[in-house]
Amino acid sequence: MRATLREQWFAAEVIRLIDRLEPHKAFFAHLKSTGGAASIIIQFIGDGYFWDEIPTVTLAKLVDLELALAIGSFFRTSAMSAP
Repeated sequence: MRATLREQWFAAEVIRLIDRLEPHKAFFAHLKSTGGAASIIIQFIGDGYFWDEIPTVTLAKLVDLELALAIGSFFRTSAMSAP
């Protein structure tokens, strides 16, 4: 699943994704038991301000599903070097 947001608030999309993945808990457990891994990846791309809070109940669901959380931030170099 991919979501593109134009504003700084992203937690609602993470919550929605985790809720969609919960019915597949057995799949993630099997994946991990056979040496596999799965991650939720959040990428921030651009030169804006990104901030939001993911509720602890959602983080607990992430742990229960045995999913890792990866966060990446990529900023446009042209915006950083502009006078």
